[in-house]
Amino acid sequence: MTMNDSAKIKVRGNTSAYGSKKPYKLKLSKKNDFGMGSSAKKWVLLNDGTNLKYLFGNKGSTFCGVEWQPTFQYVNLYFNDDYRGCYILTEAVENIEKRLDMDENGFLIENDPYWWNEDVYFKVDGQIYPLGFTFKYPDSDDIVGNDEYIDSIQASMNGVIATIRETSTGDYAESIDLESFAAWYLVNDYYFCLDSAGANMFWYKVSGNEKIKLGPTWDYGNDYQGNKEEWSSIHASNLNWGAYLFHKSSFRKSYRNLFEKKRHICEDLESYVNDYIDKYGYALQESWNADAERWGGTAGNVQAQKEEFLDYWKYRRDWIDNASADWSLDFSNYNDAIDQASAYAEADYDDYDALRDALDVNVYDLDFTQEELDKTTRKILNGIKRLRLKSSTEIPTYTVRYVSDGSIVHEEEHPYSEVFECIDNPVKEGNTFTGWYIDESCTEFYDFSELPIDDVMIYAGWKPNNYTISFNSNGGSAVDSVVYAFGTNIECPPDPVYDGCDFAGWFIDEDLTEQFEFDRMPAHDVFLYAKWVKKNDPPADLPVESGGGSEAPRVSDPYSKAHDTDGSSAISVSDGNARYVFDAEKSGTVVVMKRVDISAKLKTLNSDSKYISSARHRYVVDDKLVAVVTRKGILKPKKNGEVNISLEQKVKGGSWEKIGSPIHLYVQLPEMKKKISTVIGKSISGYSFLSHTTYSPTRWISTNKNVATVDDNGTITVHKKGFAKIVAVYGEGKYSSKKKYATKLRAM
Repeated sequence: MTMNDSAKIKVRGNTSAYGSKKPYKLKLSKKNDFGMGSSAKKWVLLNDGTNLKYLFGNKGSTFCGVEWQPTFQYVNLYFNDDYRGCYILTEAVENIEKRLDMDENGFLIENDPYWWNEDVYFKVDGQIYPLGFTFKYPDSDDIVGNDEYIDSIQASMNGVIATIRETSTGDYAESIDLESFAAWYLVNDYYFCLDSAGANMFWYKVSGNEKIKLGPTWDYGNDYQGNKEEWSSIHASNLNWGAYLFHKSSFRKSYRNLFEKKRHICEDLESYVNDYIDKYGYALQESWNADAERWGGTAGNVQAQKEEFLDYWKYRRDWIDNASADWSLDFSNYNDAIDQASAYAEADYDDYDALRDALDVNVYDLDFTQEELDKTTRKILNGIKRLRLKSSTEIPTYTVRYVSDGSIVHEEEHPYSEVFECIDNPVKEGNTFTGWYIDESCTEFYDFSELPIDDVMIYAGWKPNNYTISFNSNGGSAVDSVVYAFGTNIECPPDPVYDGCDFAGWFIDEDLTEQFEFDRMPAHDVFLYAKWVKKNDPPADLPVESGGGSEAPRVSDPYSKAHDTDGSSAISVSDGNARYVFDAEKSGTVVVMKRVDISAKLKTLNSDSKYISSARHRYVVDDKLVAVVTRKGILKPKKNGEVNISLEQKVKGGSWEKIGSPIHLYVQLPEMKKKISTVIGKSISGYSFLSHTTYSPTRWISTNKNVATVDDNGTITVHKKGFAKIVAVYGEGKYSSKKKYATKLRAM
């Protein structure tokens, strides 16, 4: 049927309201029976539609003798064309007024742990602190401010509870309908209710002359979870007065008599459930599968649950039969429960009101139709009806903002009916992401399972990674590795020692061409190599200055080839920017100032069969502190000096054999293109030898603080003999800069 009708829909429930799949309360402008034969304006959509607990609990209560249970059916809910899952559409308990034809003196109240969340409530003498009575009928809106009526109901209930609390038999049976109370407790024993202090214990009176009754049963979410060979918790609890009732032999007798009267309950329930599953089981299973796809998780099995719950009821019947035959329990425990003080405290649930208000929307169209199976998607299901709701009021949304390092990195909106899922973890150089926090100081994690009631701002937490600096002393004394967190200042370790050599700094490459700057820890491990200079070597690259520091002369007439001094053929150099000096007087040598290919100066590799292959060869340098040679024959100068270089080829069997004659080279390093200073035991200003026409230095770095340090003003102080590189950083940025200018310094 399509109902051209209007309605109000809002979130209901207590803790269940915070889940992703929410329960709803539906109030129609006109009565409708949704095909169930009982017309009403007030209906409830329970979110527990993916199990058989409600089916067993509702019908089991009827078979146990509970006077009235709401009609219900499983439905697939669509809201604004969004499939929301399999629900239970059921009458609201307030409809009892029409179903039992209550007169003007009738009422329905709930022993409610959420009494403080209602406008109208009252408490009775001896009622445990967390509980109070709230009105389901009459509607609280109709009696708010009517203190005379509320006081009269309170006085009546005070009298009823007083008789129940009497430890002797007393006249309590004159106030309550024993069979109604026995039926309520019996059905709770069958499905083993764990929630003795939960909501949904309803007390009602049809007319002024009738006794108080219990019912209907309602919430079955915490059932079927206890020890099958124990009484349910309502027996010993003073929260619902069960301990007082079962202390009375007359009530135990009423309970036992009802049990005998309803002994066939399991057979009645089994017959009903089998018929229901035969008719709706396939469609119900498909609905559960669709719900699991919508909300995640694994769908339950309809047939398996049916057998499980039927077996449970039968087992409980046999146990109750034996346990209630002579009531041989030790009731001293129940007396203790009667006098037990409550440790509960009232909570602050203002957010429930905010949540409900935010989700109170109008519905202008309800479509309730029999579904047919879609063989492709299998989401529109035969047998289980579809309830479509369309809202004339847009569901309010909340905004989620993700913040990292003080900036919003992501922003999204969600309807108040849904919790939001976390985005993928962010990435930050040199850091490990630790989670999302509710505070900027990142001390408390955000709980993504809770439904927000306002906009959300969450903050990314970061922990700097630790990285290791390792040192290769190249023959000098060992230097221990050190560990620093990313971005922290790093200190130069004490200089290593190597007999006959001066320490010339730490370099990041094995060829000792790029010196390491001890500044801030990068986002990776670092492996450094020590550079050594033989003692008494002339500082050919460093003109001596007595303080002050002046600009060094530069090579102005570079050559593009290196020549033999004896006039033989030249060695080609591909790097046109290489600088070489050709003033050596030693006959038969090559003077080299930068990388050069020397392979042509050595004999061609031997193709004799005794060698493994022409590819297995190596160049051997007698002093690697002066120069090294790559496998391709490229010589890399390191310092001024003389070296002998020979070519060796691999012989089958594992040995190496020299090929041809070695060559003798004199290596002289080029002078630096940047300003160079040598200082002798005093401070100098960095500006005297480092300058830039546009920028002023923002900070200074010394690569070897053991030799020299530099302050914020660029003043260098020498501490000992040795080498250091002074770097002026121009520009801004914590871990990067626009430009860097370096000067090499030698302290004498």
